[in-house]
Amino acid sequence: MKKSKLSTLGKLELEIMHVVWDKDQATVQEVKDALEKTHPGAYSTFLTMMRSLENKGFLKHDMHEDGRTYVYKPLINREELSANIFQDIYERLFRSSSERLLDAIDALFQKEKITYEEVQNLKKLIAEKEEQNE
Repeated sequence: MKKSKLSTLGKLELEIMHVVWDKDQATVQEVKDALEKTHPGAYSTFLTMMRSLENKGFLKHDMHEDGRTYVYKPLINREELSANIFQDIYERLFRSSSERLLDAIDALFQKEKITYEEVQNLKKLIAEKEEQNE
């Protein structure tokens, strides 16, 4: 996936992707219904957004068995997109500096509560990286 495509994903587009990932496939109406409380909008708004995601290469559509409705499916999985977006942020925002990234993580942990389990997971990741570098 090209980085220029990643930087064009907006908050609502990501929310739409989450709905499609959660359902494995979804119609425009299903996405609209799922996001109605947090993102009220017209059907045409969601249709336009999903067509845009398709044009950007994130979704594809097939015809529903009713012959009238498009069913959208993801072309990229959640983990792949997350990794690509994070890599883009790491390069553009932190200028590929681990020190800047660690400072930002430290600031985040000052504001957000991190659970014991999350700390253990971070320690495990660090230990694995240390073993790889030995």
